[in-house]
Amino acid sequence: MLGRVSPPPGAQLPAPGALNGATPPFGASVPGAPTPQVAPAAQPQPEPQKKSYLPLIIALNVVVLLAIVVVILFVVKR
Repeated sequence: MLGRVSPPPGAQLPAPGALNGATPPFGASVPGAPTPQVAPAAQPQPEPQKKSYLPLIIALNVVVLLAIVVVILFVVKR
């Protein structure tokens, strides 16, 4: 069947409840091992405010209105 991968012959996975002899159970301390340091909780970064497009829209409308006025002045002048 396509996509199915089988382990190489002779390789067996440990039973689900069995522990590896070199791996201590979760949470157990190992003698001589440094204790893990827990990092302090990070402060949530304030979201930057979204920039408003209103000034750009107003400026473009003014440019369009000025262009229309200039075109009308040239048409009326002739």
